[in-house]
Amino acid sequence: MPLHPLSSAVLGGGGAPNGLEDCGVTDYAADLLGSRSFYFGERKKDIDLEVVAAIDLGKIQRDVDIEALQQHLEMLTYGDLSKACVRPLGLPTNDEAFLKLFRLSQLTIEYLLNVQDVL
Repeated sequence: MPLHPLSSAVLGGGGAPNGLEDCGVTDYAADLLGSRSFYFGERKKDIDLEVVAAIDLGKIQRDVDIEALQQHLEMLTYGDLSKACVRPLGLPTNDEAFLKLFRLSQLTIEYLLNVQDVL
């Protein structure tokens, strides 16, 4: 399956800058990404809800504080938020949509970290 540039509202709706698709950049990326084995890791990290509660998302977004994002990346990506782990924390265990959204976010982050390493 060929890879296609993603659209981003941040950059005005385009993925790759104008003309890069025509230069074979996406083919090169597809070759790189297709030549490496990738698998998703296990979710074994503890998620410290006190640390999460202390995060100032508005400040991170306002200041574009990438360092703050990096500090929490491992916990967010590999944290275990399964039903067994959220029950003792007092979080709702019947919200399947939220748990699925969180897991999808984790898998997406892990894949994007892989792409970053490959490229």
